[in-house]
Amino acid sequence: GEKGKGFTHKVGDIVTISSEKFGALINRVRLSPDCPHWTYGASHLMRDLARADLI
Repeated sequence: GEKGKGFTHKVGDIVTISSEKFGALINRVRLSPDCPHWTYGASHLMRDLARADLI
């Protein structure tokens, strides 16, 4: 896709989001029916961030 034209990733693409401070999150694009069920939600994230004194 063209820059600025919205979401351009296709199934099978590898997407990396990174920062020097936090490292990298690397994932392969898949359709939601092909992904494992989520068991770690927003409340889990907030609890873990608070436990680590990050919020």
